Amino acid sequence: MLKAVLCGVCALAAAASGCAGGQDTGQEGYGQSADDAYNAGKRLLQDGDKAGAAKAFKVSVDRNPRFVMANYDLALVLRDLGQDTEALAAIEQVTTMDSNLSGAHLLQAELNVALKRYEAALEAATKALALDETLTEAKLYKAMAFEALGRKEEALDAYEALLEEDPGNKEASLRLAAILLDNGDSATAIPRLVRLIEQRPDMFEAYIVLGRAYIARRAYERAVETLQKALTINSDDAEARRLLGSAYLLMGQDSMAVIELQKALELDPELAEAYVSMGEAELRLGFPQRALDMANKALTKDSKVISAYMLQAKVHQRREEYLKMEQSLRDALAINPRVEQAIVLLARQYLKGNNARPAQVIAMVEAAIAAGPVSSQVMVLAADAAQAAGDKAAAVKYLAAALKVSDEVMLKGRLVGLALSLPDNAGMEPATLVVLADEHYQGSHQNNVKALLLLAKAHVLAGDTERAVSILEAAAGRIDDPRIKDTLADIKK
Repeated sequence: MLKAVLCGVCALAAAASGCAGGQDTGQEGYGQSADDAYNAGKRLLQDGDKAGAAKAFKVSVDRNPRFVMANYDLALVLRDLGQDTEALAAIEQVTTMDSNLSGAHLLQAELNVALKRYEAALEAATKALALDETLTEAKLYKAMAFEALGRKEEALDAYEALLEEDPGNKEASLRLAAILLDNGDSATAIPRLVRLIEQRPDMFEAYIVLGRAYIARRAYERAVETLQKALTINSDDAEARRLLGSAYLLMGQDSMAVIELQKALELDPELAEAYVSMGEAELRLGFPQRALDMANKALTKDSKVISAYMLQAKVHQRREEYLKMEQSLRDALAINPRVEQAIVLLARQYLKGNNARPAQVIAMVEAAIAAGPVSSQVMVLAADAAQAAGDKAAAVKYLAAALKVSDEVMLKGRLVGLALSLPDNAGMEPATLVVLADEHYQGSHQNNVKALLLLAKAHVLAGDTERAVSILEAAAGRIDDPRIKDTLADIKK
């Protein structure tokens, strides 16, 4: 692709090279001019001598810094030699001299991705596409930049759009599946990865992501099988060994887990997650101090490994060191406020006993909501905290939010009960409360008196007293409960 977009550059070569430095005889074997050195570089490149070609192109650029083609080919050769920083400097010279070369911006995007300069990569890829919207590689680099910058929704959209145009793009397929997995959608990611492996059985990275997906789905045997296949392609990959060890650990095969995790750490002593998994194994084997040591070791390698803080919290909880446990959980949430396990454990701790701290639970949940979608369980914890603080209206708000992501029957009954206990029904429409109360009743045992009374009261609130009376009279014939009779009498007054 890069060579194809060089056609416009070639037309500039003669004019840009000129005769600058024509009297320079300081570089033996490269002639007198910038053109001479450039042509020498092209000959060396044809002979397969990339290092020699790079040297010749550098001489050409020294003789005439504005020789566009020499800078361009120098960037390409340096890229191929793995000298990305030097290659980027050369291609930036090209885009400075001529900003209308789509291929130059494309190479600039590629090199910035390789150097993890993602903002610059995004800018370069955008410029390349503005000049030539058919550049598939530029679309890929743009999506990769979005992904690396944490702009996951934009990355997801970019990968999906790219795959609509180029369904066979394996890199985009792999990265899209990885994002789906990170978003918790392993059910969608798995078939994509299986198809990708069918098309490219040698694509090592696809096995790694599929192994992660199977672990997320708790399909541990499949994870083991997949990761073992990955290791037949590359037996020296530390991450594959770590994931295999983690899968064994989750299957309860502790000895196999330790073997694989030790291999992972031999291959890469800096692999923080491997220390965490080793710590999990030590904790299961009854060695909490060793587990804590492993968690701490992981954090010396990478202070942002959330699983290490969670392992610390487990050890402190087992030792009943609750203040330390709270601190570890707060450390995890400082990195990612949406870590559900940390929210749940910390909220339960905050709401326990006589020194309950409901305000802290609410603040914690609000921080999670601000960072992205949260589960119904997290919303229910916020409702618990609001109710503990005496704020029933806020509790109703959180329960209503929980019901947007969950259809749990008991939540409906709890919400209706709280709303009916407030003068303005927490702002909820009577018709909505009737629907929720009816779904709660239908989902409960038919003799659930509490659900029955909530349904009748919701109908009364909605102005349908006749329906409320009918429900209670029918129930009174089969259930002998004074609450039904008392409520019926109150309604009829």
